[in-house]
Amino acid sequence: MSIYLMEAHTQDVWPLGQHVCVNAHKTLDDRIGTAKRFLEATSFKVPMVVDGMDNEFLYAYLAHPERFYAFSDGKLRFKAQPVNAYYPLSQLREWILEYFQS
Repeated sequence: MSIYLMEAHTQDVWPLGQHVCVNAHKTLDDRIGTAKRFLEATSFKVPMVVDGMDNEFLYAYLAHPERFYAFSDGKLRFKAQPVNAYYPLSQLREWILEYFQS
């Protein structure tokens, strides 16, 4: 499952290049709409939920702007580590393969 958080670099608050075309979410409907547009525009097939406007998940797990976590049985089992300020998806893939092989 993926959790959609607040945007890190919205065009109206902290733009980072021309590829950002999202304004800061003012309501939960704004955030849900952006998440839906992302799913429609990509081939992303992982189920997605949306963090609330209180950003509870973001603050609980310091998940901004992007992080990869794995939970099992209600426990945090994996937290990706940054490599040169980047979180490679390969870390999560390797953990998943190892987890399901054991």
